[in-house]
Amino acid sequence: GFPWGRSARRGSGACRGRFPAWRAVVLCGALIAGGALVGCGPNIHVHTSYDERADFRSYGTFAMLEPDRALPTDPDVDPFLMQRLRRMVRETMLARGFREAAPEAAELRVGVMAVVRGRIVVYPSSFGYGYRWGSPWRGYDVREYDEGTIVIDLIDARQRAVVWRGTGTRVVTSRTSEEDLREVVWEILDEYPPGVPAESP
Repeated sequence: GFPWGRSARRGSGACRGRFPAWRAVVLCGALIAGGALVGCGPNIHVHTSYDERADFRSYGTFAMLEPDRALPTDPDVDPFLMQRLRRMVRETMLARGFREAAPEAAELRVGVMAVVRGRIVVYPSSFGYGYRWGSPWRGYDVREYDEGTIVIDLIDARQRAVVWRGTGTRVVTSRTSEEDLREVVWEILDEYPPGVPAESP
């Protein structure tokens, strides 16, 4: 498996869609009852935000914000994982037509972050309603899993300001591979530039 810097707990599917997944506790009972979680499975959630004043057509060159070596990180993050993620982002930027430049000449600087969060999902059990001590009750199942998020910031080098941020989130387990993470990176950058759909690799 791929080292995220902490042990993965029981896996769980994530539902298809493009929205941020930041809540630590997700109460899914009402969503399941309403049919919103139909067809769940291992998936990637992508969310982007950007500076509406930025002229994204003017950016053609980039440089990574951090060097290509393992740097000290928080205790929960593997420094070698971060180095590989930066390489994946660099390779994807090149594949999408950007040109790499020296840091002092680049129009964009590219920053990469990653984090793993524990999640708890509570949902109604399949046993239906019953009666206990004279009152209706319903059982609930609780599932715990780990969710990995990759964050990519594109920074206007001249203004030294973030002009675009993309985040990609997916469930991670001990079986999560480097190719799985590369897919997350591609899905994030697939949303750039804003409002322009990109072709798949």
